[in-house]
Amino acid sequence: LAGLYEPNNGYITYSGLPKGNYKPGSLHSIIGDSLTQEQLFEGTILENISMGREKANFENVKWAVKELGLEEFIKKQANGYNSMLYPMGKNLPRSIVRKLLLARSIADKPKLLLLEEAFEHLEETDRRSIIDFLTREENQWTLVAVSSDPYLAKACNQIIIMKEGTISDSGDYSKLKGHLNQKLNDHA
Repeated sequence: LAGLYEPNNGYITYSGLPKGNYKPGSLHSIIGDSLTQEQLFEGTILENISMGREKANFENVKWAVKELGLEEFIKKQANGYNSMLYPMGKNLPRSIVRKLLLARSIADKPKLLLLEEAFEHLEETDRRSIIDFLTREENQWTLVAVSSDPYLAKACNQIIIMKEGTISDSGDYSKLKGHLNQKLNDHA
C-alpha cells in the first residue's frame, strides 16, 4: 500500500489512479506510516517527527504531540523540541518511542495512514485514547492497520482478515466478532 513494492497479483489504486500516474515522491507525500521497522534517528525531537517534510510544519508537529499525549514528555526535556534523541530512541521508554513514531506518521496530516502493530508498549489508557483519536472521522485520512488489537477492531468501520496474502473475510466488528475472538485465542 505504501508503494514500496509491486503486488504479485492484482493492483493497487490511489483515488482510482494507478501508482504510475503519480510523480515519484508525490505518493509518499500523502502517506503516513508507522511500521514495525521504523526507528528514531540521532537528531532533535522536532527533526525526528517532521523529517523535513513541508507539511509537517511546527504547528502540525505540536498538534500531533498534543493528540498523542507527548506534551508533558517534551516539557520535561531541557531543550523541548530541540532536545537531542539517540538513535533508535536509546534511553527512552518504549511507550515514548512508539508515540514519537506515531507523531511522525501523522504530523503532515496524510490522506492514507498505514499502521503496523503501532500500539505495542502503550499503557491501556494511552492506547485507547490514541485509537479513539486516530479513528475520529474528523481526521481526513484512510486508516489501514495491521493489528490484533480488539479495541481498534471495534473502532473501525471495516475489518479485512487476511490469510496467506488473500482476503479471507471482511465486515464490521459485529459481523466478525466471533472470528476475531477465535484468532486472538489462537495466538494467546
